[in-house]
Amino acid sequence: MKRLFIGLIILLAAPTLAGPVLPVPGSPDGFPDLGYRATISSFFFNSDNEGWQMTYVGRPAGGTYELLFTNSAADWSASLGDPVGSVYQTVTEDRDQRAYWLGYIGEHGFMGDLNGLILQCNVYSSGDWTTISGQNGGAGDDDGRVYARWVVSRESDTGGTYAMYISTRSVSLDMNGFTGWETFAVNVDAGNFIRWPNSPDPGPSFLDVMSDYDQIGLYLFSGTDDIADMNGGGTTWFNDGGISRLQHFGAGALSGEATWAVDNVTVDSGVVAIEAVTLEGLKAFFR
Repeated sequence: MKRLFIGLIILLAAPTLAGPVLPVPGSPDGFPDLGYRATISSFFFNSDNEGWQMTYVGRPAGGTYELLFTNSAADWSASLGDPVGSVYQTVTEDRDQRAYWLGYIGEHGFMGDLNGLILQCNVYSSGDWTTISGQNGGAGDDDGRVYARWVVSRESDTGGTYAMYISTRSVSLDMNGFTGWETFAVNVDAGNFIRWPNSPDPGPSFLDVMSDYDQIGLYLFSGTDDIADMNGGGTTWFNDGGISRLQHFGAGALSGEATWAVDNVTVDSGVVAIEAVTLEGLKAFFR
């Protein structure tokens, strides 16, 4: 019996190229029903962008109000990395093209179950960031700062809209609080995330989205956690010489250029790889 139990531990703890292996209830269509699968692929960006995408916010075609640029392949750097390779965005003081999103959309839809785990990555900041609200004296914003926030979502059943949650300011990363690389880790817990205001209402709960998500990434967003400031309220928009700008969305350089980058995206499951356990330690576990 003890020998069988050891074999089970090794099966569940053994590392895979796809990332941590955790038990989940069943599998989506197109995947073998093994009773487990990876919750997320690990992304290290050693040789390319590994399918990550990016978008900007601003006025890609002129006009009198801002919107999102079309998604495009994320820029990849061979030299900017921790230790090598990353995805990144570089912007200037131009309000019409502010850095906004770096993320991944799952090819097969379902990407796994994040509930109770820890999202972690390394983020690079050159500092000197600002949002429109920061340039506007922080109107509608709690502190006028720029934060990198985790964003996790899944496409709704009707298609075209997404149930989305972003990390709160209190657990997100102040992009002007450091320069160089910083570890950014957040527990996947309902208290650490807020529902994105454009999500379907009623729609999937936090638990539903995290247990069956298909997109993951990071936003650059201001310090506000007030949904009314994000979705059409009086402080969502700022009139800038006749141009309606999204105050809290995306970030630009306060002066010159600003760069942010993402590397080493992983999920900490608390499962110890079998290589990390010595034979003596394994013996001690069963004493």
